[in-house]
Amino acid sequence: SAARGGGAGTRRQLTCRGRGSGRAVVAGRVAVVGRVAVVGRVAGAVVFDRPSRSAPQPAAPTRVNVAARASARGRGTAAKDNPAAVPLSPLLRRYDHALLDLDGCVWVGDEPTLRAVEAVTTLRRAGKGIAFITNDSRASGEDLVRKLWRQGFQASREEVVTVGGALQHLLAERADRLRNAFVIGSDAIAEHVADAGLKVANGTEFGLYFNLDGGKKWIKLSSLPTIAVRDLVIHKREGDLAVATFGRGFYILDDVTPLRQVKAETLEQDAALFPVRKAWMYMQASPMGGRDQGFHGASFYLAPNPPFGAVFTYFLKEDLKTRRKVRQEAEKKLEKEGGSLVYPPWESLREEDREVEPSLLFTVRDEEGNVVRRITAPGKSGIHRIAWDLHFPPSTPISITPSRREELGAPPPTGPMAAPGRYTVSLAKVVDGVTTPLGAPQTFEAVPLALASMPAKDQATQLQFERKTARLQRAVRGAAQAVDEAREHLKYIQKAILDTPQADVKLIEKARQIDLHLQDVEVKLSGDPTLASRNEPTPPAILDRVENIVQGHWSTSSEATRTFQEDYALASAEFAPVLEDVRKTIEVDLKGLQDQLEAAGAPWTPGRVPSWKPE
Repeated sequence: SAARGGGAGTRRQLTCRGRGSGRAVVAGRVAVVGRVAVVGRVAGAVVFDRPSRSAPQPAAPTRVNVAARASARGRGTAAKDNPAAVPLSPLLRRYDHALLDLDGCVWVGDEPTLRAVEAVTTLRRAGKGIAFITNDSRASGEDLVRKLWRQGFQASREEVVTVGGALQHLLAERADRLRNAFVIGSDAIAEHVADAGLKVANGTEFGLYFNLDGGKKWIKLSSLPTIAVRDLVIHKREGDLAVATFGRGFYILDDVTPLRQVKAETLEQDAALFPVRKAWMYMQASPMGGRDQGFHGASFYLAPNPPFGAVFTYFLKEDLKTRRKVRQEAEKKLEKEGGSLVYPPWESLREEDREVEPSLLFTVRDEEGNVVRRITAPGKSGIHRIAWDLHFPPSTPISITPSRREELGAPPPTGPMAAPGRYTVSLAKVVDGVTTPLGAPQTFEAVPLALASMPAKDQATQLQFERKTARLQRAVRGAAQAVDEAREHLKYIQKAILDTPQADVKLIEKARQIDLHLQDVEVKLSGDPTLASRNEPTPPAILDRVENIVQGHWSTSSEATRTFQEDYALASAEFAPVLEDVRKTIEVDLKGLQDQLEAAGAPWTPGRVPSWKPE
């Protein structure tokens, strides 16, 4: 190719076609001084700088001459065995320096191009200055020098010109206006940026930081351990941040959009709820059985997935402190200032003992304003996240501690999945039982992932069926739990009858009759334990039919089958008289037995309040 233009000082873009390299920019935009020649394939030898004064001058001083010299390409083996046998082109004798493009010209991959070593040797013996240039930013100058020596070229670090070196020179000229840089590129580029005097924000030796004011103040992400961070990559579509550390593997920060949207004035507010991105709805798989690794144990490594559902990102400026915490901080400050501490009054200490730990409350509402779910979170300062699993709360009896199944890896109970649509989440703080709104509510969408093979035609009808199944489950499970507790109370009652001399002995028989009747009710609710313990088939109980719907239908996105509909109809028809029987047995028969025990002066038993009159 040829470039035409003015004389010295003209800026041009010089290009070279090297084997295997395509169209490679050799020297970018450069200041041309004197005449410049581009020499064909041999290392894409770009010769630039002023020509020797003693050399004969070409007729057209502004022309870029292109020569594909046979002596450079080489034919035969004589020149290969004897580098001195490679003649120097008359054209090259006119110039002082040669710029040699590395990729595709000096070498292809890990092999030098044909007779390139001999050509470079000839240039050096002729006293020509050599510069190896490349637009490959992946390798450092030191790496390129080592590669040149391995392939037979003699080269020093000063002779290798890289993109990073040019960038470093450019940044150094503007160092007075630049402070920080986020490098999207190789480690070699990051080193050149740092050598130019800029602070590379990609990572540090002590964790990960972000800033909102151009690098004046850096905020540490405390969720990452204190470890050297080596590189950062942001996923374009999802906005997830991949963090590469030294010796501790990779970490993923899901959706860094809030960190991009946050402003300095946001962090001056008491609290803020960030915009919520679209929540995808689907049925989660359990390939390992249960949660996480299932029964594979901790030695089976499995990284956790991002939280399912709608993820709420929020900011809290300061911790929600209890009275005790506030008092202790005030005492520390007073002691530091040399003041005298005063023992708090008893009433204050009593209030501290009775106070409940403050917390945050997230309330999710549907488009009609109906409360769908409430979620609590600790009142800790900083930027945090919590997820709603897109389900209604469970309708099973309340349990303060995890069940045995949950301890073994079973997922916690949930309600039916909410319907697709728009929802609103609001944030509030709960301090000493008083709820105070915080920040502005955020609206978000719950959208099906559209992976269902047989999706329900009418989502509203499906949700209506699931909700009424949940109401039936609540009543059936509650009745079964009430029967269990009543039978447990009867054990205490029978012991109390024997320990009360004034009690009629016939109360023992009455207590026994109530217990037998409750066992018959249990058979209708939960099944026949006599047959089940002997591996005999048992007819479906009421709870069996209900749980068949819950476990079979709630975990799919399809319409309720006829079997589920029939299970519901049979369970509801059988349960109505059973519920009335349970209510009468517990609230009338058992209550009457407890009243008789109280009248006889029996010791206290669960389920009754003792009576007493002053004497």
